[in-house]
Amino acid sequence: DDPRKLAAIERMCPNWKENIQLAQVQTDPDDLNNALQNVQKAKTDLENMKEKILQAFFDRHQTLKLYEKSLQSSINRLSGNENEDDGL
Repeated sequence: DDPRKLAAIERMCPNWKENIQLAQVQTDPDDLNNALQNVQKAKTDLENMKEKILQAFFDRHQTLKLYEKSLQSSINRLSGNENEDDGL
């Protein structure tokens, strides 16, 4: 129902309707279970990837904040504003 979700699905898999139809006409339970396990593993892998990406983003952000504060402290020192709180 959500247009954003549908757009995301269509970007990732333009043939999604055909894939759904194919799954609905399958008659071999083993094939269906294998397909389900593959989808579930892919979802787990995606969640793990998301966590790693978010951690890398956070780490980089914190490092950049530290560098920024250090540089600002040096600028303040050179400009005679040594009493300004540099937040380090």
